[in-house]
Amino acid sequence: MTPIETEVDRIIEAGALGRSGTYVRLLRYLAEATGQGRIPKEVDIATDVLGRDDFDPVSDSSARVYMHNLRQKLDAHYASKDAGDGPTLSIPKGKYQLVLKPREAAAGKSNGQRILVSRWWVPLLAAVAGAMLTIIATPSIRTGPADAGHAFTQAPAWSGILDDNRAITIVVGDYFIFSEAHDGWPGERLIRDFSINSREDFRAWLQQDPDRRDDYVDIRLSYLPTGTAAALNEVLAVLRPTERPIQVVPQSRFRPEQLRENHVIYIGYLSGMGKLGQFPFLASRLQIGGSYDVLIDTETGTYYESGAGPVTTADVSYDDYGYLATFPGPSGNQFLYVTGMRDEGLMKMASTLSDAAIVDTLGNGFRSGGAPAFEALFQVSGIDRTYVAAREQFAAPLDVSEIWMDGPDP
Repeated sequence: MTPIETEVDRIIEAGALGRSGTYVRLLRYLAEATGQGRIPKEVDIATDVLGRDDFDPVSDSSARVYMHNLRQKLDAHYASKDAGDGPTLSIPKGKYQLVLKPREAAAGKSNGQRILVSRWWVPLLAAVAGAMLTIIATPSIRTGPADAGHAFTQAPAWSGILDDNRAITIVVGDYFIFSEAHDGWPGERLIRDFSINSREDFRAWLQQDPDRRDDYVDIRLSYLPTGTAAALNEVLAVLRPTERPIQVVPQSRFRPEQLRENHVIYIGYLSGMGKLGQFPFLASRLQIGGSYDVLIDTETGTYYESGAGPVTTADVSYDDYGYLATFPGPSGNQFLYVTGMRDEGLMKMASTLSDAAIVDTLGNGFRSGGAPAFEALFQVSGIDRTYVAAREQFAAPLDVSEIWMDGPDP
């Protein structure tokens, strides 16, 4: 048995891959391929491991998502106390192969900072602090006449969207809610499960265990954080002088076919991105930590953790984090993410994007496939649910080939 195979067995026995047999098969598949001296391609992963016989790399990102998640699981395992001091397995970005390194060569030390550990799904009561029980179902908005002197056309964060007349789809991060059931009727408790982000997800969840059908019911409801509504207003202020149709849809009703033709702008919490969340983090130097209130910088090992969630005293200051990302899509369209861990980070990012003086140089020079492609993280100081100051932590380029593999269409 090779050293890589030995380490793979140790990782599996430690339970680092969870209960999913798919990640076990994927890790063993990579170990076998590495031992044979070959590097599988995306289509190999999709067909040999995931069983996607009709795999289409343009519309099906499942292989990239599973590889990204496997990297995160390996990183989390080696950051835990159970990993020991032996060698570490890693998967280099852009290659589907395993690399075994001595522990001292492994990157990603935590600098002694604490990571918040929590379950990724959290039941919520009906009274959700800082949220509106609502859903946006806005028809297409047509903005006013075009303005040749638009103040934002040269800003890297906006230029990929404002330099043409493509339609724009704005996706807002809402949260699907369902209810406990009593005798077939909604009960008193509303539930938010981070793995269930739409009615389709809810139906699939029920099908996995038919006994659940008597215990839970779809009440056709979702909620929208107040910060999302405020951020949407800021973004629309920038788009208003352009002449094109703009459609606003909730994440829970967003469909993958909308990714190809329109410019796509996401506005909401990190935890509300749903299917859209996979794309920036395929190329990002950041990864989601134990909860959506934690981001980990894989290059420096720094943990960024929001303190906005548990704050209850109005005169206590705390830190939140905001995140911006933009990159070209698969057909020359542009993606823009305006997001944060909580309201403070989200609203500050929207405010930054709507301030011509601040956003003008943000991400300057970072391009991929001929279009702006970068991410930026900001530390946002808050007090009483309001942001008061912000400081950029870093801005870095995004390699679009890591998102769409071969890059966008010419």
